Amino acid sequence: DVVLDGTKLTSLDSEAPARAVGIYRAEFADGPHAFDVVIQSKKYVRLLGGVVERETPGVVVDQLGVGAMSTRCIPMEDPAVSAPMLAYRRYDLVILMTGAADIFSMDIHRDLLRQVIALHRQARPDVSFLLVSPPDRGQSQVTPKLLTLGKERAEIAAEQGTGYWDLLAAEGGPVWMMKCIQRDMALSDQI
Repeated sequence: DVVLDGTKLTSLDSEAPARAVGIYRAEFADGPHAFDVVIQSKKYVRLLGGVVERETPGVVVDQLGVGAMSTRCIPMEDPAVSAPMLAYRRYDLVILMTGAADIFSMDIHRDLLRQVIALHRQARPDVSFLLVSPPDRGQSQVTPKLLTLGKERAEIAAEQGTGYWDLLAAEGGPVWMMKCIQRDMALSDQI
C-alpha cells in the first residue's frame, strides 16, 4: 500500500512472472507530507526508492552512494531493472565518480567505463556524461594505480565524447590528503 499523510492512496500489485520494475506516480499539493509504503505480501518485494519532485523547474540530484562501489558493479545490474529506471528518471547529466575501488579491475576498467556510458545512452541517448578521476588516497601504494585510472578516464572521455574532471588535480594533486590530515581537515583513514 502507498500511504500519504495516513491515507491509503492505492494498493500496488507486485506479482510478476519475472523480475521487473513497477513505477507508481501520484500528484498532490506542495507542502510537508508523510509517506509510507506498507508491504502486505509475504513474498519478497524490493522497494528501489521513491522520488518526490515539484512541478516547477529546478535541479534534481539523484545519488547512489555506495561505499567501495566500483565501476564494475554498474554493468552487473539486471538490465530488466536498470534500463526502465534510467529511462524514467530523464537525467540531463550523469556524473560517474567511482574510482578508488577500480584498482581491483585495472585490466577491464576501460571496457567497464564504455559499458556504463552505453547503458545510460541506451536509456537516454541525449544524456550528458562526466567522468571524474579517482580522488587522492594520501601516501599509499595504490597512488600509481589511481593516477593510471585518472589518465584512462580522460582518454575514455575523449573517445566517448563525454566530459572529464580531474578531481585529483582539483584537490591539489597526489598526497594532498596527507596535508589535509596534518591540518586536521581530514581523518587519518585518508578517505
